[in-house]
This record gives sequence, C-alpha cells and structure tokens, in this order.
Amino acid sequence: MASLRSTIPFWILMSTLLLMLFTSMEAREYVVGGDKCSWGIPISSFESIQKWAETNRFIVGDILIFEYDETDAVLRVTKKDYKSCNVTKPIEKYENGRTKVELDRSGPFYFIGRTEGFCEGGQKLAVVVISDRKHPTLAMAPAPTTSYPAVPPAPTRPPDHESILW
Repeated sequence: MASLRSTIPFWILMSTLLLMLFTSMEAREYVVGGDKCSWGIPISSFESIQKWAETNRFIVGDILIFEYDETDAVLRVTKKDYKSCNVTKPIEKYENGRTKVELDRSGPFYFIGRTEGFCEGGQKLAVVVISDRKHPTLAMAPAPTTSYPAVPPAPTRPPDHESILW
C-alpha cells in the first residue's frame, strides 16, 4: 500500500503534463505581420514581415490570415518565383481581401503580392512549418527483425583436466 501512495503524485503530475501538452496542440491563427492590413502597401519594410515570421513557430494546422485591399491578391508561389517576384505561375491565388491559408504540411511556404512592384517593395513572405501539433511524432525503436531466445544459452565450460585423464 505504501508503494501505491508514493506513485499517486507521480501519476497526477504525468496526467497534468499530458493534459497541458495536448491542450496546447490546437491550431492557431496568425494575422500576417501581426497587425491588421499588414499585407498591404506601403509595407514599412520587408524585414519587419520576415522578422515577424521568424519569431513565430508555425505548425501543421496553423492558419495565416492575410488582410489586404481587394484590388490586390495573395499568391502562393514556388521558391524560385518568390525570389524573382514572378507572379505568372502561382500555385494558388487568393483575391477576397481577407484570406485564411491553412498550413497543411511541414516545410516552406512562399507568398507574394500580385500587383506589379508590390513584391519588389517587400510584399512577400516565407514561412517554414516545422511539425504537426495534432499528431506528434514519437521516437520509437524499430521492432527487431530477427528473433532471439528469451534466455541466453548457458555458457559452455571446458572439461576438467582430471576428468579427461581418468
């Protein structure tokens, strides 16, 4: 009974930690840049939007909210098109003035503004999604591919010299 009393606080602590872990794993919504209309022009500086992105940890399931003038658009593009501000072949195009983009996989996402000159003026964003909040990966050792005996065989002993002689 004494061992049960000593393990109860341990299990309460573990339950509390697990509860905190799973409740903090909900998807979050982020307004791009942290302010309303931060995707609009003029942008104070490209560095401010990129610094904002670098100060946040984006997880699979999180949502980016772009707020912008409806005469513009948000384009999701490749890394190459992001670097060159090429607006001709977007992966996706959003035009409603308030766009929610779910980060549905890990890896980089690249966004630029559609209006000519806006991307060059700093209306571009690169974010990196690092993991999945809903399904954390657990590091587990792989199952052995060969079977081994549960109990190792007893070591063999060399014969006693006297028994050989007699």
